Amino acid sequence: MTRTVPSLLMAVALGLAPRPAAAQFTSGNITLTLFQVMEDGVVTRTSDTDLGKALNGIQCDNAANVMLNFTTNNVPSAILFLDLWVGTPSEDCSVTESRTPGDRRICSHLPQDPVIDATDGSFSVSLADLIAGSTACDTGGSEVSLFLWALATGESETTGDITTAQYGFVQFAVDPTPPAAPVPNETASSGDTAISITWPAVGEIDVTYRAYVDTASGSCEATTLVAGAPAPVDVTGIISRRTGSDARSISLNGASLGLTDRQSAAVAITAVDANDNESPISQIVCITRVPTAGFCDVYAADTGESCPQGCSVSPPGTSPSPLPLLVPFALIALGLSRRRSRR
Repeated sequence: MTRTVPSLLMAVALGLAPRPAAAQFTSGNITLTLFQVMEDGVVTRTSDTDLGKALNGIQCDNAANVMLNFTTNNVPSAILFLDLWVGTPSEDCSVTESRTPGDRRICSHLPQDPVIDATDGSFSVSLADLIAGSTACDTGGSEVSLFLWALATGESETTGDITTAQYGFVQFAVDPTPPAAPVPNETASSGDTAISITWPAVGEIDVTYRAYVDTASGSCEATTLVAGAPAPVDVTGIISRRTGSDARSISLNGASLGLTDRQSAAVAITAVDANDNESPISQIVCITRVPTAGFCDVYAADTGESCPQGCSVSPPGTSPSPLPLLVPFALIALGLSRRRSRR
């Protein structure tokens, strides 16, 4: 599903979970390997790390357009298509009874029989077909582990006995539930080059965090970020990147964000689990850039007089003035004179 925020939003990616052990089924001679996931015709997962993740909530929402591509080995040469079944870790689809029509059937039969590519032995199946009739993509539950069974019998729905030469299986998982939204410790924060926002852990083990900073709306009140809404997808620029489940803070540089003196911006935090499920956005934190005052600012505010000549920092490439070395003594003298005047 498409989720956009029509303003300059900058995302901060701040760091994944082991799959449950495979059930002890008797291996068939056919091997299946997931090598690619495509969404809306675009390849989105190819690396071992990404392919090891569970299919997530966004992919569940778009299940008809999510294609899983598998390679096969040792399929009998006379077989042109595969008969596909899906079972849980406790359901052995190689057993005849698990595929028997009626109340005793425990494996789910897929509605499509994919044709095997004659060139590389690959085939494709949609996520919608894989989860047809199951609750794997229902949000609110935990990660679900499933097995895809491929039967090479030349039948579109095999209900009889099969041999080890006629089947193979591969495990995959579905996790549609995102983490809870983080709860920032602050509602407002100010500073210059180090504006801090912190939050406690959301409770899951393998979680990373993202901060979304809206500098285009002009103020916190006008921000397009809404607490509890889905995280924005269209963002530009990454401020910084942090990894690790304990990275529960961020320090933002007001000048780097393009904020002027006393200008504010809205910031929202999200949590992302190991399968790329992203939480709704947090309550908004309003940050304000307050440039750090130098000696001259303090001196002028305290005395009402202009800063003594030479107290400013020398431009690059010039010799530094010795007067800044006298700043501490000037401040001490200023304090002593105030004490005398009170007497």
